[in-house]
Amino acid sequence: EGKDDLLRCIIQEIYDGLATKIPPPDVVLATASYDQPAAHLIQIFSHINEYKIFYKAMLGGAGVGIFRLFLKDQMVKRVLSRIRLLIKPDEQPPVPELIMAHYTAGALINVITWWVEQETPYSPEQMALYVTRLWAYGVSILR
Repeated sequence: EGKDDLLRCIIQEIYDGLATKIPPPDVVLATASYDQPAAHLIQIFSHINEYKIFYKAMLGGAGVGIFRLFLKDQMVKRVLSRIRLLIKPDEQPPVPELIMAHYTAGALINVITWWVEQETPYSPEQMALYVTRLWAYGVSILR
């Protein structure tokens, strides 16, 4: 009907393409290691690279707040689903689930934003490996 509806349709279409790269929460991602990135991260970064003009416009600089919030909400939901599968029913996680989900989603969105603002200086495979290492080891990787 108007430009806001058009923007929402474009956002949904691009996100739907991204969402197909993310495995369902019950898929085991045991293939990832220090030297081997999680396969779905390569697909995610490849998708973002393919649509980097869109992502740079929507995430970089002033960006479009509606897209950033939409992406964050979608990522938090997906991360939370995965976390809930990993936690045993009688187990109390060391950090509340929602904090873990927001931390993970926020970190990934910020890394993606930096990557597209810098004109994708690393390949999707390299970015996937770096994110895999950060998720597995955090800043303790420096020790």
